[in-house]
Amino acid sequence: MNKKWSYTFIALLVSIVCAVVPIFFSQNNVHAKTKREPATPTKDNEFVYRKGDKLMIGNKEFRFVGTNNYYLHYKSNQMIDDVIESAKKMGIKVIRLWGFFDGMTSENQAHNTYMQYEMGKYMGEGPIPKELEGAQNGFERLDYTIYKAKQEGIRLVIVLTNNWNNFGGMMQYVNWIGETNHDLFYTDERIKTAYKNYVHYLINRKNQYTGIIYKNEPTIMAWELANEPRNDSDPTGDTLVRWADEMSTYIKSIDPHHLVAVGDEGFFRRSSGGFNGEGSYMYTGYNGVDWDRLIALKNIDYGTFHLYPEHWGISPENVEKWGEQYILDHLAAGKKAKKPVVLEEYGISATGVQNREMIYDTWNRTMFEHGGTGAMFWLLTGIDDNPESADENGYYPDYDGFRIVNDHSSVTNLLKTYAKLFNGDRHVEKEPKVYFAFPAKPQDVRGTYRVKVKVASDQHKVQKVQLQLSSHDEAYTMKYNASFDYYEFDWDTTKEIEDSTVTLKATATLTNKQTIASDEVTVNIQNASAYEIIKQFSFDSDMNNVYADGTWQANFGIPAISTPKTRCLRVNVDLPGNADWEEVKVKISPISELSETSRISFDLLLPRVDVNGALRPYIALNPGWIKIGVDQYHVNVNDLTTVTIHNQQYKLLHVNVEFNAMPNVNELFLNIVGNKLAYKGPIYIDNVTLFKKI
Repeated sequence: MNKKWSYTFIALLVSIVCAVVPIFFSQNNVHAKTKREPATPTKDNEFVYRKGDKLMIGNKEFRFVGTNNYYLHYKSNQMIDDVIESAKKMGIKVIRLWGFFDGMTSENQAHNTYMQYEMGKYMGEGPIPKELEGAQNGFERLDYTIYKAKQEGIRLVIVLTNNWNNFGGMMQYVNWIGETNHDLFYTDERIKTAYKNYVHYLINRKNQYTGIIYKNEPTIMAWELANEPRNDSDPTGDTLVRWADEMSTYIKSIDPHHLVAVGDEGFFRRSSGGFNGEGSYMYTGYNGVDWDRLIALKNIDYGTFHLYPEHWGISPENVEKWGEQYILDHLAAGKKAKKPVVLEEYGISATGVQNREMIYDTWNRTMFEHGGTGAMFWLLTGIDDNPESADENGYYPDYDGFRIVNDHSSVTNLLKTYAKLFNGDRHVEKEPKVYFAFPAKPQDVRGTYRVKVKVASDQHKVQKVQLQLSSHDEAYTMKYNASFDYYEFDWDTTKEIEDSTVTLKATATLTNKQTIASDEVTVNIQNASAYEIIKQFSFDSDMNNVYADGTWQANFGIPAISTPKTRCLRVNVDLPGNADWEEVKVKISPISELSETSRISFDLLLPRVDVNGALRPYIALNPGWIKIGVDQYHVNVNDLTTVTIHNQQYKLLHVNVEFNAMPNVNELFLNIVGNKLAYKGPIYIDNVTLFKKI
């Protein structure tokens, strides 16, 4: 063939393809139908970089309020736009998101979205399996998210894999090589090579909307090695430190422009820590994380930590102060390492017993006043364009109870205020506020109830705080508790009218003579409540709705759950006995009667064996993960009553918790927690009973 003709023909063919392919995609890609303006440069079009213990843009320190969102790599343009535009309106400067869809898991199939569908095989690169034809390309969705964030001046932190199984994560890599041990992710050379290959592909990807290769894109603030990496098999922390060192060094070798962080929860490996005797296991290396060494690594630019004391077994009265101490400990360690520190995930359930606004105020203030670089709440969502899944207001549902939307609520407005402060707005003056810590919300009270109030005042000291009860004419002076920074009053509710409603209001007087009143909180006096049974479970007939739902620092045995002939539920547990909170969760769902339930009781039966340690069970309700009865029962197993059933001796713990009925819940979690209880075998759940108040 004539070479000149060959070149001419090829050139003609290329021009035809270039003209036709965009038309094809514009007609067949639903996401391509939205009109797009050219991506404008991020402010100053400069990378975020580290200078000592600060992050910088140009010659200015970069501090921020940020957020997280896990669906920006698979939802529609409309939903992505709404989250990013909401962030901009709230003053949020950074969004952390997932940059992975590992494998063809059932979850990924449900989203019909893939990125690395097989080890080393990426959507959009070569032929795909027949079962993926018509599937959405997660890389394209990530391209669009970066494009939209660039338009709005939002920086992104992109996470490269997940310690948990959501969207594939580390276990998918382990499964790809035919293994089952999660912790092989950090040491198996095949897995490490596959991870590096994926990182190389992603970092060198060219964005189809901006035309910019990811490693040259300033909108991306940082790469994060993994979400919440843990390595329980090596409590020394050596394995995770070596892995983080190797992977951060690799990323810097192919992308010197971007920051690199670990993405861990910030667990320490020290001799002690915590607050008021709780949460020491987050300080003693149990999960194989050594934060002091991770932040010191040469190619780790800033330290990350997460904060969920409700989920970590901290008792309700210690949640706020425990979190404050956890923040201070990380900021001190960051200063020692001369690295910036970001609280990159934190959450208090909107449906729990805590005053979420008050706690977010305390934690953000602590980060801001003590030099923290950024505080990123979990999580910001927006509209849901699927009418079948959207809530009554058209928003993406609050699946975990942590959702924030730009709805002008008090919590959202508080976050907007801190965004201005972190952004350097010197004209912001935060108004003082009085919060009810307990009771934070309407609830039943009985006996002697300790009312707790917090005064948040940046400018002036508190002179006095008084409590007004609607059932009394006089006001009561509250006593200051310096350990918790609360004003307290012990209220004898037995002197109130039974089944009456009482409204509480607190008023603080500041040294400048300013008087500030709290919002009102209403409680019900219930010293002699009556109940009737509305449902009892017999697990020989109700097993279709019972699931082994998850663990924390513990494992289920095999099988996880079963029903012996006695009609109780057998739960096979593996509690290592190393930590004060080792948990297995049993879910019963759906339960239609749960929405009118205000009392739940059940029995735990532990075969009489020679063990030490304690049980501390509690329940939780969904949606919202509403925890009830945490540490209401915290009993050494040797102090439990011994009973004999079918000639077998057991240790019996009867659990009974009361609460206000919650109309929207339909899932019940019975959570078995061991405190330094080394036990492997069955624990039986029996006599699960739901009551409603009459």
